[in-house]
Amino acid sequence: MHRRHDHPRGVEHHGRVVRARRLTLAFACALSAVLILASGAYASSASYFSNLGLGPMTTVRTGAVAAPLPDGKALIAGGIDGNSILSNAELFNPQTDTFTSVPNAMTNERYGAVAAPLPGGEVLIAGGGEGNGYLSSAELFNPQTDTFTSVPNSMTTQRYGAMAAPLPDGEVLIAGGYESFGELASAELFNPQTDTFTSVPNAMTISRQEAMATALPDGEVLIAGGQHISVLSSAELFNPQTDTFTSVPGSMTTERYAAITSLLPDGTVLIAGGHNSLDLSSVELFNPQNDTFTSAPSTMTQSREGMVSAPLPGGEVLIAGGYENGILSSAELFYPAPEVSSSGGAFGDQTIGEPSALQTIRVSNLGAQALTITAAKLQGTDAADFEISADACEGRRLPFEGSCTISVRFIPSEEGARAASIALTDNETTPSVIGLGGTGVPANSGPTGPTGATGGQGPTGPTGATGGQGPTGVTGPQGPAGLTGAIGAQGATGTTGAQGATGAAGPTGPRGATGPKGATQILTCHVITTSRRVDGHKIDATHRVCSTAPASATSTLAGSAGAARAKLEHGHRVYAVGAGILDARGHLKLLLSGSRALKPGAYTLILVRHRGTRRVTTRAQVTIG
Repeated sequence: MHRRHDHPRGVEHHGRVVRARRLTLAFACALSAVLILASGAYASSASYFSNLGLGPMTTVRTGAVAAPLPDGKALIAGGIDGNSILSNAELFNPQTDTFTSVPNAMTNERYGAVAAPLPGGEVLIAGGGEGNGYLSSAELFNPQTDTFTSVPNSMTTQRYGAMAAPLPDGEVLIAGGYESFGELASAELFNPQTDTFTSVPNAMTISRQEAMATALPDGEVLIAGGQHISVLSSAELFNPQTDTFTSVPGSMTTERYAAITSLLPDGTVLIAGGHNSLDLSSVELFNPQNDTFTSAPSTMTQSREGMVSAPLPGGEVLIAGGYENGILSSAELFYPAPEVSSSGGAFGDQTIGEPSALQTIRVSNLGAQALTITAAKLQGTDAADFEISADACEGRRLPFEGSCTISVRFIPSEEGARAASIALTDNETTPSVIGLGGTGVPANSGPTGPTGATGGQGPTGPTGATGGQGPTGVTGPQGPAGLTGAIGAQGATGTTGAQGATGAAGPTGPRGATGPKGATQILTCHVITTSRRVDGHKIDATHRVCSTAPASATSTLAGSAGAARAKLEHGHRVYAVGAGILDARGHLKLLLSGSRALKPGAYTLILVRHRGTRRVTTRAQVTIG
């Protein structure tokens, strides 16, 4: 079951690839870029793996750990070399593509351990195996001094072949693995503030060892594959807000364990290599937007299992060591394809025939390969209602995280929703289309209503005074009308007599003035995806469509324990405030108290929630209809 013990002790040596080969490749890429710009055409650039011929590791390793460091380097530590369990470590420098030994050794030799970066720049290394069995001890690597120091407290259990990932609040999730009694489904958290480990109250959906764990952009952790009696293709998600694990509906395209995962700049997860009945070089991607796995066309330069990986500052992913017919010292880099990320394009309401203020569309590159943009043009049914006034992207070659801007204005020709897009001609595998939208409205119109929605109860009308006691107890004349029919007004004073009968109820008094605030309303939003083809390209657009319904002031929001603070705006005016929560079906439920009348139209929804000590603000365009 533990293939680490079964590895042959032979060492596979790899010769260095001459620098001229890489220079020739670089020259060819540069020449291609020049020809692309000169011709105005473009050639797509797909993701690929490249053998790191200039810098094999200082030693062969499998079952090691790796983590990114604040200066952009990557730490690789421990593992086995076929003859012994290692306590030494090395650093990869992406500026020179070279590996150098760390002068100090770990406090304990380890293989099959876990590692995760901490908020202060240190790296946690925990668990694993040694010559005498499995470990529950942990240590920290300090990149400022290149030293390892023991953590005073141990994990709640021994773990070999576990998985770990950092969480938004700075803690580290450590889950699964193997110990003397078998595979584990338990998990624990490391707190770097106190150097302590505490058990997670809930277990994984299934026990796993040598699975892969990756922290996702929303703070959850993907745990995929591994072994549980047999090799797994299933996956699950850990939610740090509730400390719970839930199964991912879809499965990986390939069963695998002892593989690598890495979060890519575009938010997807790279999963590569590993082992099932064979050592693998295949690759797949996990999309956290729809919880799906898809095969990737590229493959690693060689099959590997038990290797390590770390994201690099340039958008690449380092993959090093592992096992294939022997323990490896070779390494390779994964280069994600150029990919556009854009912001802007929602104009809101605009008076018909009048130009809006200029809006800046920012275009950025999320790929490790340079993004080459040769043109940007308006397209779509309502393209004439938009105008590109300045284009700083045409002819640009953007490096990783480089950006440029396109200035656009909106001039609606008629009333109602208007939509168009900017089509980029670039070297992406599928060129990007940036959506534009706005609503044409008549002059002096807007969503603001003259009164609050369903005004609250007005002040109570004056109450008629109680009639006095007349000589024969005659009922005093009826008082003025009140809210619920007031008691009759006071009669003339007389000598004491028997109490008069109660005056008859007067008619309902006039309604009081409108209260200062509207009634509570429930706003329910659904995410809708629409697709259409423009110039042969499929365009998917997502937007929220919302409906409103009145509710009493005592209404509560189900599951509001984790709710975000919510606010609905149009322009610079606040129309409603309250709370919101995303339910299990993906529907956003909001409980809002309206301060202005909500009319059909476009609004901005602002959600503020806390992730640990951080406050996260999300803005979305919603349509009330």
